[in-house]
Amino acid sequence: MLCRSAFDIVVERAAKFAKHQGRRLKVFYEMADPDTNDMVEGYFYNIQENGMGFDASTSAKYLPLSAEDFSYLLLDIEGKDKSNRLMQIADSYVYAIARGSYERKFSIYRRISESGKLVTSQAPPELAPLVGVKTYCFELFKAQKQQRPG
Repeated sequence: MLCRSAFDIVVERAAKFAKHQGRRLKVFYEMADPDTNDMVEGYFYNIQENGMGFDASTSAKYLPLSAEDFSYLLLDIEGKDKSNRLMQIADSYVYAIARGSYERKFSIYRRISESGKLVTSQAPPELAPLVGVKTYCFELFKAQKQQRPG
């Protein structure tokens, strides 16, 4: 499921960044319906207990964290209501990053990126590919866009 893959990747990259800074991580998410909340929390507890579910040989280039690393680094997960200001700011960032992944001229993305507010900019250059923004789900979109005439 794409949502589980995306969740695991985001949490792992955040955990790697926290580890690099000598910190631990608490994950906050915007609550939805009870079933979705349970699903998101299940993703968290699964990665906290078992580590990443990706094939070790194909993901080795990303230097995945071990289950032990996750167990130590991931403190807790907590849902926040949609009216929470932190969630509203996070939504704005997520939207800008997603849209900026296929439309680099999107002004909000450009301002965030140019001001150095993306995690990719915050990480040392050698860590950026491992902890920075990963946009794998936009590769097909970019390829289709390039094939369009005019």
